[in-house]
Amino acid sequence: MRKGITLLLSMTLLINLSGCISKTELNQLQLITAIGLDYAKDGVILHLQVTNPGGIGTSDNTQSPETNALPVYTYSYKAKTILKALREAESNFSRHLFFHNVGYLVIGERFARDTGLEKMTDFFARFYQIRHNFPVFVAKDTTAQKILSLYTAIEANPSTKLEGQAKNTSGSIGLTEWIELEQVLDWQFSKTRQVVSYGVKTREEISEDEEYESSNGNKKTFQLTGLPIFKNAKLVGWYSVRETRAWSFMQNRTEESIWYIAACPKGKGDIGAMLPKVKTKIIPSIQNGQLTYTIHVKGKGILQEITCGYPLSDPATYPKLNQALEKSIEKDMHDTVKRAQKYSSDVLGFGELLYQEMPQEFKKREKQWPKNFKQAKVIVKADIRISSPGSRVKSIHEHNK
Repeated sequence: MRKGITLLLSMTLLINLSGCISKTELNQLQLITAIGLDYAKDGVILHLQVTNPGGIGTSDNTQSPETNALPVYTYSYKAKTILKALREAESNFSRHLFFHNVGYLVIGERFARDTGLEKMTDFFARFYQIRHNFPVFVAKDTTAQKILSLYTAIEANPSTKLEGQAKNTSGSIGLTEWIELEQVLDWQFSKTRQVVSYGVKTREEISEDEEYESSNGNKKTFQLTGLPIFKNAKLVGWYSVRETRAWSFMQNRTEESIWYIAACPKGKGDIGAMLPKVKTKIIPSIQNGQLTYTIHVKGKGILQEITCGYPLSDPATYPKLNQALEKSIEKDMHDTVKRAQKYSSDVLGFGELLYQEMPQEFKKREKQWPKNFKQAKVIVKADIRISSPGSRVKSIHEHNK
C-alpha cells in the first residue's frame, strides 16, 4: 500500500514539473570577449568585442576560408551613459549578450584623462552580469577602438593576444599578478590610495621594406607600456617601463623571474641579470618630524649578459656587479616615488602602509594626505647578489684578450 502511494505521488510531481522557465540555450548567447570605452563630448562610446561562431575555427589573423568571416567583431555605440549605450547594443543583436567571458577592459587615453573613471566605476561596481577578475588597460596615445580592432599576425583573436601578454609580463615590466578590475574598483573607493592599471599601445614600425611586407610582424601588433598614473579618478601621467618594474618590486608582485639591465660600474657596456626572487619591505617612520619610508630590497640574480670586460673568473668582480645592480635598482625606485610625488598621487600604497603600521600618525595626516605624501622622504637600500654567472664563466671579452 505504501509503495503504491509513493509511486502515485512521484508520478504527480513529475507531471507538474515544467523545467527551467528562465533558461537560455548556448546558441542563444552572444559571447562578449572584451569591452572598450572611449571619449565622447556629451557621453561615452562603448565598444563590445563579440565572438563570431562561424569564424572561431580560423587559426590565423585573416578571414576563415570556409565562412569568409573573422573570429571576432567590434561594435561601437555612443550614448550619454554606459547603460544607455548597452541598452542600444542589446537591440542590435538577435542573441542575449553574455558578459561572463569578458577577457579584459580597454580605456582610451582621452577618456581616462577627460572623462575619468567615475562613470566606469559606478557602472561596473553595480553590473551583476560581469566578473571583476580580468585586467584593465589604458590605451596610450590611441583609442580603445584601435586596440580592440587590431588583428595581430600570430593570434586570430585580439582579446587572446592582449590577455596573454598581461599574463606573461614578468620578463618585461615585472608584473606577475594581474591588475584586475576588482583592484581598480577597490582603489577607486579607497581614501588612501590612487589607481594604476596596465598600459598598452600600438607598436611602431621598425622596417618598411616592401619585400617583407607580407611577413612583417611589426605592422599590426601592440605592446605593454609603463603603468598609467591616476589622481582623483583621472589620468595624470605615465610610468616608464623601468619605473613600472620598480613599482612591481615595491608592491612585491614579482613572484617569477624578471629581467633587469644595469650600466657597468666603469666604462661602456651593460649587465643583464635575471632576478628570480626579489622581496621588498617598506617601513614607515618619523625621523626628526619628517615622514620617512625606508625601502629594503633583497634578492639574488643570475647573470645573463655582460658587455663590459670584467673577468668573471675573478671572484672580486662579483661585488662590483652586485653594486652596479643595487645602484640601478635604488635609482629606479627613487624615480618611481618622485614621479608619483610629482602628481601628489599615492599609487604606491604609502598611505595604506602608514595606516596599518602607525594608525594614530595617519589620522593626523589623513586630511592633507596628498601634501604629506608629496613631502615624504624615501630611503632605498638594495641588497642584490649574483649567485650564478649563467651557463659560462669566462666571457667573450676575456677570451679575446
